[in-house]
Amino acid sequence: MSGLVDNIRASILSLKTPRALGMLDHIVQRFQKDEIGAIEVIDSLLCEEFDYREDRRVSVALTTARLTPPTT
Repeated sequence: MSGLVDNIRASILSLKTPRALGMLDHIVQRFQKDEIGAIEVIDSLLCEEFDYREDRRVSVALTTARLTPPTT
């Protein structure tokens, strides 16, 4: 199992998905305890990365928009 996790870690590094890399050990532990299945592992990694990138996209968009604070 360790060899497979190392291969997954190398693939995640190649794809430059930092959030998925940070969550990999936690998700693998849950898989080994039979808390989640293989499809849930893939889904969890992809969802974590998507959420991270979406939050970053919104943050950058708000920063570059230079919106003025609302006046009351």
